[in-house]
Amino acid sequence: MIRTTVLRALVLTTAFAAALTPVTCLGEKNSNRLPTKATKKLPPELLSLVRQKKMPIHSPILVRVFKEEAELEVWKQDTTGRFQILKTYPICRWSGDLGPKLQEGDRQTPEGFYRVTPELMNPHSNYYLAINIGYPNNFDKANNRDGSLLMIHGDCWSSGCYAMTDEQISEIYSLARDSFQGGRPSFQVQTYPFRLTPANLARHRNNPNLAFWKMLKIGNDHFEATHLEPKVDVCNRLYVFDAQRPPNSTKPLVFNPTDKCPAFVVNTKIARRALEKQRADELEYAQLLEDNVPAAPIYSELDGGMNKVFLARFSDRLTLSKRLGLDLAQGALVGELMSINISYAKRFENSYYRPGTKWAYVIMFDPSQEKKNYNELDERADYFYEAVTSSQGMVSTTRGIGQAYLGAYKDKNDRWFDGGKTYKLTVPPNPPAKQFWSITIYDTYNRTGIDNKTQNTDLSSRDEGLRKNPDGSVDLYVGPEAPAGYEKNWLQTNPGEAWFAYFRLYGPLEPHLSWSWKMPDFEDVTQTTGAK
Repeated sequence: MIRTTVLRALVLTTAFAAALTPVTCLGEKNSNRLPTKATKKLPPELLSLVRQKKMPIHSPILVRVFKEEAELEVWKQDTTGRFQILKTYPICRWSGDLGPKLQEGDRQTPEGFYRVTPELMNPHSNYYLAINIGYPNNFDKANNRDGSLLMIHGDCWSSGCYAMTDEQISEIYSLARDSFQGGRPSFQVQTYPFRLTPANLARHRNNPNLAFWKMLKIGNDHFEATHLEPKVDVCNRLYVFDAQRPPNSTKPLVFNPTDKCPAFVVNTKIARRALEKQRADELEYAQLLEDNVPAAPIYSELDGGMNKVFLARFSDRLTLSKRLGLDLAQGALVGELMSINISYAKRFENSYYRPGTKWAYVIMFDPSQEKKNYNELDERADYFYEAVTSSQGMVSTTRGIGQAYLGAYKDKNDRWFDGGKTYKLTVPPNPPAKQFWSITIYDTYNRTGIDNKTQNTDLSSRDEGLRKNPDGSVDLYVGPEAPAGYEKNWLQTNPGEAWFAYFRLYGPLEPHLSWSWKMPDFEDVTQTTGAK
C-alpha cells in the first residue's frame, strides 16, 4: 500500500509539474506516465553494496553535498538504525561560488538543511531526472532569500543546481524512490560550502560567510558524531538542531522562524558527543590561526566547480567568471563581488585613518570623482557600493565644518565582524566634534541598517542616558545581547549575519584632522561580558 501511494504521488507530481513553466533547471513534458528511467531498479553492484552494509533496501537515506570538493554523499540507514556512508559521487557541475543562495538569478547553489518529499521528485526533467531540494526552506524565507527550482539533476549542466551525470542521478533517484517506499515521507539534504573541518574553516576565515558556516557546522557535527539525522528547526532566523522540550516543562515546543527561540535543551547523548568533537575542532582551528595558515581568496574567480574526474570529459563546462560571453546576470554578480572586495577590504594608498588601525576613510575621492587624467572608478565603487550620495561637506578638512566618516569592517584582530559575537568600542574622552558624534551599524549584504528587534542601529553623543566613564570616555557594545548595565550603550546584531560600522564626527576639529585623537578598534569581548 505504501509503495503504491509513493508511485501515485510521483505520477501526480508529473501532472502538476506539466502546468509549470520552469526558468532554471526543470523542463517537464506533458505526460502522466512514469518513464522507464524513473522506475529502474538499483544496478547489481550498488544493490550488492547495500546488502553488504546491512542496509534494508527501503531504509531511509540522507544526502550530503560539498561544493569545494565537488562531492555528493548518499548515506543510508542500516539495521542498527544509524546512517552509514553508502556511496560518494563526484559532482559533475555546480555553479556560483562558495556561500549561500540569496536571490533568484544569482546562480548560487544553496547551502543549508533541506527536505525532499515525493512531490519534489521529477521523473520527466529535461535534465534526465531531477530532485528538487526544497529551496527556499524556513531559514531562507526568514532571512528574505528567494529562488526556485533548485535541483540535483543529470546532464552535467548547472545554473544554480548540483548537476550529476545521467548515470549518477539514475542511482540517486532510485535510492530516494526506494526510501519513500519504506514509509518515510521525506529525506534530508545537507549542502555545505566544503567539508567543515578546522583546516577548511581556517583557510576561509576571511570569508564574510564564516559565521553562517559555523552555524551549519553545529548540525554537521551532530550528524558526524552520532550518525543520526539531526532534527532541524528555525527560530530567531537561525538554525537549531536536535532541540527538545526542557525537563518538567509542559509547554509544547513551538518554533517560529522569525520569533525568539523558545526554551529548549539538546538531547544529552547527542550534545555530549557533538561537544567533544566541537572542542577538539576548536583547539585545532585556534592552532591553525596561530600558525597563520594561508587564507583562501574570498572569491574563487570560478563560476562554480567540477570534480577533477570530469575535467577531461567536460572541459567546456568549467567556466571562468572573467571569460568573454558571460551572461548579464553572471556579469552583474561578478561586478557586485568586485565591489564587495574593493569596499570591505580597502587597498587604496592611505585608505586607513592611521597606521595599524582598522578604521578606514569611508570616502576616498573628491566628490567630482575625477582626476586630471582619469576617473576614480575603483574609489567610486568603494563608496557607492555602501552608500548613495556624497558631497564636499562629507570630506571637509576645515575645522568645525562638515563631517568626517570612518568605517570599520574587522575587529582589532583582523577578523570580520560576526553578528553572533559581542564587541566593545571605547570612544575616548573629548571627541573632536564641534556638534556631536554618532555610530551606525549596517548589514554587510544589503548595506542598510540592521533589521534587529530593537529597530535601532545608531548611537550618538546626543542620546540621553548614555553611560559615560569617569574620564569622559564611553564604552559602546555591539552584539546580539546587551551586557548588564549597558543597555543604553548597546546596538543589537543578528547571529549569522555580518555587519560593518560608520563612525561620524559632525564638525570635525583639529585633533581629528591632525590624527592626535586616536579612536581604538573594536574588541571581541564575547567571553568577558557574559553576553551571548
